[in-house]
Amino acid sequence: MDDKEKKRNSFLVALLLISLIIILILVYIRLKPETSLKEIFILAIPSALVALASFPIVFFILIKRGILLSTLSEIDSKKIVQQIIDEFNKAGFKGKEENLINTSACQSALVIVNIQNDFFEGGTIPIKQASSLIEPLNEAIDSAYKAGFLVIVIQDLHPENHQSFIGHGGNYKTHCVKGTSGAQLHPELKLPTNYEKIYFGSQSNQEGYSPMENSKMEELFSTSNLQVFYVVGIATEYCVLAACRAVKDLKRSVFVIESLVRAAKPDKLSDTWNNYEEYGIMRSPNLAVKI
Repeated sequence: MDDKEKKRNSFLVALLLISLIIILILVYIRLKPETSLKEIFILAIPSALVALASFPIVFFILIKRGILLSTLSEIDSKKIVQQIIDEFNKAGFKGKEENLINTSACQSALVIVNIQNDFFEGGTIPIKQASSLIEPLNEAIDSAYKAGFLVIVIQDLHPENHQSFIGHGGNYKTHCVKGTSGAQLHPELKLPTNYEKIYFGSQSNQEGYSPMENSKMEELFSTSNLQVFYVVGIATEYCVLAACRAVKDLKRSVFVIESLVRAAKPDKLSDTWNNYEEYGIMRSPNLAVKI
């Protein structure tokens, strides 16, 4: 194939990418429930003009930076997009605080562990200051979801004869038994419309600490581009730690958010943090996301 045909195909790819950007902008704007029709046009027209103005830049990158395509059937879309992103960043097309194109949000997840009635006041294993977790957690969930994070809710769900229970070989009071109110999520927890729910400890012979006991969690890792996980919830030294370790074992980045976890033994929290450090799990005081 000669250079003329290659340039034509590169032109088509550039046109396709810009069209995609315009469509995504319009879809995003339209999905905002508070946006009126007038505001949509006000926001859409400048965005479309910016996308169209960037066309020659994209085309230049495709031609001059070596992304010349022999046929459209040979397009590796992920590779092309990533190379374009890299070239934009190399060329210095950056905003004040972040790159012009930022895909970090779609690669991140907020993991919420055991926000269930049995771990709050009135439950069978109440955790100190658990109730104070709800308000800041709701704010974090809202911010993360708006920033494009995947929200993953992890829940204990045990049979009555689970091996961790007193009387069945374990040391814990009966808790989070399937079909009971104690297993339900806290009534004031505010979750987005779309989120993933993972149950664990559902078999009597499972330890009931790690979400990896559920094969659905493994599927999330294998079928998504998730690279960074932020873990919050109850209890810091048990299920939160187990969730962090599971992510770490799969070679992903994981942060425990200190302000959004509660410990069963707060007087021994310094020892718990030492365990996190031993496993190479990073700590962050707050969940800071940009919407």
